[in-house]
Amino acid sequence: TVTGLTNATTYSFRVKAVSSAGTSDASNVVTTTPGIPGEPTSLRPTALNQSVRLNWTAPTLNGGSAITDYVVEYTTDVSAGYSVFDDGISTSTTSSVTGLTNGTSYFFRIKAVNNIGTGQPSGVASAAPWAIVEPSAPLDVRVTNIELNKISLSWTAPVSDGGSSVSDYLIEYSSNAGVAWSIFADPTSTIRSTTVTGLINATSYIFRVSAINISGTGAASIATTAVSPGIPSAPCCVNDISVGPRRVAIQWGAPTFNGGSELTNYIIEYSTNNGSTWTTWDGNTGVVGCVCANVARTVSPLEDGVPHIFRVRAKNAIGTGEPSEPSEAYTPWTPVAPGAPRLVVATARTGQVDLDWEEPTTDGGAPITDYMIQYSVNSGAAWTTLADGVSSSTFSIIRSLTTGVSHIFRVAAINEVGTGVWSTQSSPVTTISAMVNDPFSGAIALTNSTGYLTSSTLTASREAGEPNHGGYAPSASIWYKWVATETGTLVLTTSGSDFDTILGAYTGASVNALTTIAVNDDATGETGLWSRVSIAVNAGTTYFAAVDGYSGKKGATRFNWTFTPAPTPQVPDAPRSVRVGAGNAIVTVNWLPPLSDGNSAITAYTATSTPGSKSCSTTGALSCIVRGLTNGVSYTFIVTATNAIGTSLGSSASDAVVPSVDSDAGVAALSWGLDRIDQRNLPLNSRYISNFSGAGVNAYIIDTGVLSTHSEFGSRVTSG
Repeated sequence: TVTGLTNATTYSFRVKAVSSAGTSDASNVVTTTPGIPGEPTSLRPTALNQSVRLNWTAPTLNGGSAITDYVVEYTTDVSAGYSVFDDGISTSTTSSVTGLTNGTSYFFRIKAVNNIGTGQPSGVASAAPWAIVEPSAPLDVRVTNIELNKISLSWTAPVSDGGSSVSDYLIEYSSNAGVAWSIFADPTSTIRSTTVTGLINATSYIFRVSAINISGTGAASIATTAVSPGIPSAPCCVNDISVGPRRVAIQWGAPTFNGGSELTNYIIEYSTNNGSTWTTWDGNTGVVGCVCANVARTVSPLEDGVPHIFRVRAKNAIGTGEPSEPSEAYTPWTPVAPGAPRLVVATARTGQVDLDWEEPTTDGGAPITDYMIQYSVNSGAAWTTLADGVSSSTFSIIRSLTTGVSHIFRVAAINEVGTGVWSTQSSPVTTISAMVNDPFSGAIALTNSTGYLTSSTLTASREAGEPNHGGYAPSASIWYKWVATETGTLVLTTSGSDFDTILGAYTGASVNALTTIAVNDDATGETGLWSRVSIAVNAGTTYFAAVDGYSGKKGATRFNWTFTPAPTPQVPDAPRSVRVGAGNAIVTVNWLPPLSDGNSAITAYTATSTPGSKSCSTTGALSCIVRGLTNGVSYTFIVTATNAIGTSLGSSASDAVVPSVDSDAGVAALSWGLDRIDQRNLPLNSRYISNFSGAGVNAYIIDTGVLSTHSEFGSRVTSG
C-alpha cells in the first residue's frame, strides 16, 4: 500500500524485482487517482407501516478504494436539510428507515463511503408510510349451487387487503331481505368459496361476505340476489315424435328453472279421459348426467285405438315440480299381420339346404316372433311345413330332405296378430348326396389354405381296422385329407357341427395302419361340444382327419381348416449391447443375443477387433476373450451371429478399450536368492540340472523390488 498521496491527484505506478543478482526491468505502468466514491444509483423506496424500506445500486466508481459504508439521509422538507438515519456500518445496498409517521411524505438519498471519504448523494426518492386498516369488501359474491337445505357460494378477493393479508372471511345470510343477518359458522379459511348448510327449503335467502385481517372485519360485499332451495319449474312443449301400436314417442323441453339443484328425473303422466284422471308411467325417465335441452321417451304399453294426452313433471333433490301443459291427444293404433319376407335364397349343400331371407318391410306394428318355412317337391302343388321351432332368425339350415329331389321354399313372418303374407318362392334346389367320404379311401382332399365343408354322419359307418379316436371306438366317421406342399401349422375344427364330435389327425397309407398325430373331444376353453386339433405338417406328407361322434352320436358336420406356412428362415439380426473389459494383451467381450434368430437357431457368435481383426468365437455363450492384442493400443469390437442360413451384420461397435499390464503396488524387497541358475533361455523347463564344477553355469540374481506373487513369475520367486 502506497501512502502519503494527495487526493484527486493522478499517479502512475510500476514494479521491479530485486535479488542478489541485480534489479529486473520495470513492469507495465498503471495509472489511478485516489478519491471519494461516486453516487449510488437506482434508489427505490417501499412504503410500510411507520417505515420505508430502501434499495439502491452501488456506485459505478468506488474512488479507487473499496466502499466501507453507506450513509442514509431523510427529511420531510428538502429545503430544511437532511437527517442521517443511524443504521450502523454496512456495505449492504438495502436499509429500512423506521420510526416514521404514517401518512407523512419523506425524501431519501444515499451516499457511499470509502477510506478517502464520503461521496456525492444519490438522486432523491420519496415515499409515505401508511397504517394497516380493514380490508375492502369482497367482490362478485354469487350462488354456484342449490341443494336440499344448503346453498353454495363463491366470491373474489377484495381490491385492498388493508395492508395485511386476509386471514378469514365472514359469511352472513338473511331470510328477511336484509333486515336481520345471521352469521354462518364455518371454519377459519382464506378459500373464496363455501357451502351454507342448515337452510330451510322454499325460503328465500340473500348472502353477503366480509374480509378479515389483523386490523378487523372489513365492509360487507353487495348482497346476492335472493334465492331459495326449491323444486323445478314445469317442463314445456310436450309433443309427439311418432305413434305406433300400443306406444307413443313424446319429447319435451327442460324446465327454465331447475330449482337451484340438478334435475334427477322426469315423471311422465298420461290420461285417457281428457285429463280427468292421470296415470303415472312406470318406465325409465332418469336424466342423471343429461344436459339436453330436449328429452324424449317412448311410452308403452298403451291401449290401441284410445286417445292419450301426456304431461311431464321435473324432479330434483328437493322435490317434484308442477306438471307441464298437457299435450295434444295421440292415439296408438292396432297392429296387423306382418308383410312378406323378401329375397328368399336356398343354397344346396351336402345333406342339407341353407335358407336365407330378409325381414318384411313392415312388422305390422308388432314385433316379429317367428317365421314359418314350407317346402314343395312338386312345383308348389302341395306344401309341407317345416317343424323348426320358434325363432326370429332370418336363416335356417334344413336337413332330412330327400337326396336328389328338387325342392322350392317359401317363408311367412309371424307376430302376435298372426301369420303374414307368404314370400315369393325360392329357386328350386336339389340336395347333394352325402357320404362320399365315409370310407377312408374316399377322404375328401382339402384345398386352399383355409375353408370349410359341410356334411353329415347320419348314414356313416365304421370300417374294419379303423383305430379308436381318442380312446373312443369308431361309430360313424367321415374322412378328409391334407397333402402338405410346404411345412407349417394346420388347424382343424368341427365348430358349427350340431352334435358332440370327436376329431382325430393321422398319417399312414391305410385305415388299419395309421399313426395318431392328435385327437380332441371338446375344444379347451370353448363353449359347445365341437373339437379342435393343431398339428405341425411337413412338406411332402399326407395327413388324414376323421370326424366321428362322441358315444355314437351323429349329425350334421362342419369341418373347418386353416393352414399357416412356417416362417422362412433368414440370417439373424445383429447381436446387441456389446461390452468390453481389458486385461494384459486381452479383452473380454460380452453381448446380448439378437432380437430375432431369423427363425433358425444360432450356432455361433464371433467377436472381432478393430484394428487387427483379432477374434474369438463361441457356439452359444454370450462372451469370449480376444487374445494376442497389443498393450497400449485402443481397440473396438463388433460381434456377429451365425445360423444355418448365414452370418448377421455386425453389431454396433463397442466402446474403445486399451489392453495394458496392471500397475503393481510397491512391495518389500526380497532377501538375496537364486532361481534357475542352470538355464539361460525361456521358457523354463521345470527341470534343475546340477553342475558341481560350476563351469559354464550362468547365475541370474533376482534383486530387490520384485512382487513375488505376480502371475508372470508363476510362483517361482521366493526368498533365498
